[in-house]
Amino acid sequence: MLETRYLIICLACFVSVTTGQTLPNGTAGSGVWGTRGEKWNKDVLLDWSWSGYGGKERPYPNPPFVANILDFGAKGDGAYDNIGPIEAALAKARSVGGGTVLIPAGRYLFSKRVVIDADNIVLQGEGPQATTMLFPHPLAKIDNVDVSIFPDGSNPYSWLDGCVQIKGYDPGSKERVNFVGGVTASSEMGSRTLTLSSTTGLQIGQWVRLLMSDTNGSLVKELYGGIVDRVGCGQTKSKSECVSAINDQQDLVRWSVRISSINGNQITLQRSLPIRVDPLWKPEIHRMPASIIKESGIRDLGVEFPWTQAQNHLREQGYNAFIVDGAANAFITNVAIENADNSVMVAHSAHVSVDGVTIGVTKPRGLSLPFDGHIGLGAYDSTDVEFANFIIRGQWTHDVTVRGTMMAVVHNGRGDNLNLDSHRSAPYATLYSNLHLGQGSRPYSTGGYVTRGFPAARFTTYYNLRSNSESPIRLPAATMAGNCTWGADINAVGYWNDGSCPGYHVESYKYGTLQPLDLYGSMIDRKYSMRAAGVGAASLLEDVDVGEKTAGAVGRASINVPMYALAGDGLYPTITAPEVY
Repeated sequence: MLETRYLIICLACFVSVTTGQTLPNGTAGSGVWGTRGEKWNKDVLLDWSWSGYGGKERPYPNPPFVANILDFGAKGDGAYDNIGPIEAALAKARSVGGGTVLIPAGRYLFSKRVVIDADNIVLQGEGPQATTMLFPHPLAKIDNVDVSIFPDGSNPYSWLDGCVQIKGYDPGSKERVNFVGGVTASSEMGSRTLTLSSTTGLQIGQWVRLLMSDTNGSLVKELYGGIVDRVGCGQTKSKSECVSAINDQQDLVRWSVRISSINGNQITLQRSLPIRVDPLWKPEIHRMPASIIKESGIRDLGVEFPWTQAQNHLREQGYNAFIVDGAANAFITNVAIENADNSVMVAHSAHVSVDGVTIGVTKPRGLSLPFDGHIGLGAYDSTDVEFANFIIRGQWTHDVTVRGTMMAVVHNGRGDNLNLDSHRSAPYATLYSNLHLGQGSRPYSTGGYVTRGFPAARFTTYYNLRSNSESPIRLPAATMAGNCTWGADINAVGYWNDGSCPGYHVESYKYGTLQPLDLYGSMIDRKYSMRAAGVGAASLLEDVDVGEKTAGAVGRASINVPMYALAGDGLYPTITAPEVY
């Protein structure tokens, strides 16, 4: 029987609650999206269709094979140290301008980090169960350091570094060699134009970066949508102390985009601005730095550590698998990780896809706390990062964590007791879509210092979350600072119980009635369908039911994205000029 649905608006608390649009067979489309974007309310939902590798404009690259580590003396016997052979193979790829380095099936031991530090290099195995990279030692032992580096006893291995790396360097605005021009006029969120002091040297199709710095606390307030002035900090004495650690931060916003046209000192961007631009925040356009690694990736392999007991929080030894740090348009796909402290981290990067990941342990690692590791999937100080098609076995301090990010997407994943840690420092406009929480007892368990802001910044969106019990999921609301201190302009579309707060947009649907399952995939579908108008608008992406399978379905919204050489509809312009950095 079809269920009648209503729109309820609570004017006293500025919270909208709706159960959407009723469709045949008991399914419903969201009141702010519909089923294919026909009801898209851009004041509520931002456009995440550009997040991930290449802005979802092309598939992951498959550069030609240029090196096989066996040709450099590697042995996949689980005992021989292969650090020399793999470094030689990567050097060969670097010397010819890039290519694929193959690690054939086998178990390969490495005594040091494996580092991709150049553009256009792909490290490829023959499958996550066939090619295994073994690291017998944690990073602390590799570096021969005491893990108690900082005064509080913590260490950077707890949240950064990895045994397999794509490693570059993001200089931000402090290195002026990449500076093109300052933004001289304000632009509203949703605009695609910026007026610069100079456009000298820019060209159509070029990737550039918009950098903005907080000067008087107003950019932080913009990211948090007024919550800084509206509520107190609980543990601190004044409202301003809630964000004291991120006020006046240089390059608080780092956002990458391609140029679609140039007219005098005005540039038109390929995608809409996700945030307002104000000259008060010293907005600047910079070229993509040469020190940022571009178009590199890792695919089809596993990383395994020996089983050890997990150390207490922030005392980890550094059994860290993958990190992408200082990169743009990079990817990790179809990988498995076992017995890690941190499994996959992305830091200081843009447009990175981590797609098809299985994380697990050989047996529980918990010591004094019931956690098998520190971080499952994490993104720090990055933009347009995608975590897709993942399975997290066991329980981690932070199964999925974002800190200081913009436009991150976490979709088509599941965990035994998944938590979505919004780790402060103004993680702006994170989309969590089509996720199975498993037990569902700690969906928003979060961390981070209270002076680094509230957990979630504006436009954080939770779409179609579910748990084993299939009962309503509580909304994020309270922190140690009190009720309704989670964040501002939070969106929740799914099956919810109470807990809404001022500024929330909430729509509630029973399990199995909300369509599409994955909002991110639907946004990409709409982008290419709109471009293909006149050719047909057939669905280009398949929804993934995370209750059945996830990590085995790599690439439904990530790899085989078709290209259309047709004019855009204005919202999704097609740039015929080649991509340049």
